[in-house]
Amino acid sequence: NFNNGNINGAVIAANYTGGAQVNYVGFTLALPTYQTSDSGSGGTQVATPEPGTLALFGTGMAMIGLIFRRRRYRAAPA
Repeated sequence: NFNNGNINGAVIAANYTGGAQVNYVGFTLALPTYQTSDSGSGGTQVATPEPGTLALFGTGMAMIGLIFRRRRYRAAPA
């Protein structure tokens, strides 16, 4: 709820009420750069998981799911 005034930027909300003025100002900041191991030019280093790590994690989760599934069917009365 706004009484008065203005906002320079963007508003993300379900709704707002009042007499405020919202002025759109475009995003002008620089996005983070990715630094590779062979480039020493600087920048922000962003950690990204390797595809092999994600595959190993997914395989482990699938195996845990299968173990629980087998235990549930074994424990069920026939």
